[in-house]
Amino acid sequence: MSANKHDILKCIVCGFEHSGTTMLSDILRKHPELDSGFETGFLIHETPHDYINDHSEQNPWVGEHMLKRGWELTNKDIEDIGKCQDWNQAYSLLRERSPIIKNKTSLLFDKTPRYMAHLPHVAGRNVGIPIIVLWRDPRSLYHSWNKRNPTSLESFIKNYLIYASGLREAEALNQSPILSIQYEELCSNPKMITQKVFKFLNLETPKKTTSIDPKFGNTYGKNISKNYLFDYKNHLSTSDQEQLINATEAFKNYHFHNKSNFFQKLKNWIK
Repeated sequence: MSANKHDILKCIVCGFEHSGTTMLSDILRKHPELDSGFETGFLIHETPHDYINDHSEQNPWVGEHMLKRGWELTNKDIEDIGKCQDWNQAYSLLRERSPIIKNKTSLLFDKTPRYMAHLPHVAGRNVGIPIIVLWRDPRSLYHSWNKRNPTSLESFIKNYLIYASGLREAEALNQSPILSIQYEELCSNPKMITQKVFKFLNLETPKKTTSIDPKFGNTYGKNISKNYLFDYKNHLSTSDQEQLINATEAFKNYHFHNKSNFFQKLKNWIK
């Protein structure tokens, strides 16, 4: 399978749902060369034609809440995307048609959390495109998820393991540069982490990245805060917390127990 070549797409952003991908998007938009709407889900499919013609529950992006609302596209715009020869042409048309993108010379980033579950395929089709992946402690993530989409612990764990395996497999294949970021670390030291992000993208870090201007209503407030990192302790039973930790033991580097883990990583990054 040949890789897609891009001159419009600067990077891919993915991660667990409710792991801070929207917050990171707001940070990326602070750079004058970058912009994006909400989500596309493009790269789960091999071609634009496959994407437009997939009307299954696995492709919610062509519906009312993603391309139409998140990019303000019309049915004709979406139909024309499906006629594109490749994804670079599709992103170019997306930039041209979307009223969300004011500067038509901007480079786009595609923030779609579900890419994480399909990351080996996404990376393989788009070799060389930088990928930023956000992950989060399973206890904190389960608490956040349940506030919006109540689900069983078993279902959540199954989904968590699928996403986590996607990242691990993509890292092992080493097809595209991948920067993985822990949500808790982004909240604990936003200045340092955002500097790391823009360095990864070979871009100058914009000023005031620790305050954000939410483009969509999925983030709380205008400041990155660490105040809620352990909020799950007040809502999840000890039994549920233990089950989440034990079930995700294979990915224990995603667990965020205390600040010592974070400061050890800080030392490693500074070296």
